[in-house]
Amino acid sequence: MFYYLYRDIAAKAHFLPGGLALGLPIALLLLCLRNRRRRNSGKEPLPTLPFLLFWVYFAFILVLTLLSRESGSADKPIDLVLFSTLKINRRNNAYAVENILLFIPFGLFGAWNSQKKRILATTFWGGLFSLTIETLQLITARGFFQLDDIITNMLGAFLGAVLYRVLFGSYRLLHRM
Repeated sequence: MFYYLYRDIAAKAHFLPGGLALGLPIALLLLCLRNRRRRNSGKEPLPTLPFLLFWVYFAFILVLTLLSRESGSADKPIDLVLFSTLKINRRNNAYAVENILLFIPFGLFGAWNSQKKRILATTFWGGLFSLTIETLQLITARGFFQLDDIITNMLGAFLGAVLYRVLFGSYRLLHRM
């Protein structure tokens, strides 16, 4: 399984520049517009780094899940059976782990950007983003709509939000000493 994980991650790394090229200008534009509106209403501007990282990640995911595949790449377009892909073989197990790993940054950056940093809210938004991706893959025939993908992506978003809370909590604890 680790062989598949390494091979797949290495094969997808070349989509990172596309996500950066697409996400950075959009993120900068959104940040400028949002901060202008916040300043006009007397609020503090948003922190730049977490906002930029989230939107570059967002664009990378869209490039990876939609633009990197050819139309008609799914022979069986929809699978609504829960856990149907797990334990079939090492390849499918690697896909499940990759889906979890893919959404850990969503949870991490999402919690970092959130004012209240709630784990369950970040997990919910990760699930909604995953559902959107799966639906777009179904509509465009650029992948499978799998219930397992939504569940594993939500798990990744949850783990990312928990990771943020642990890192943020550790940082605050260290600075109190």
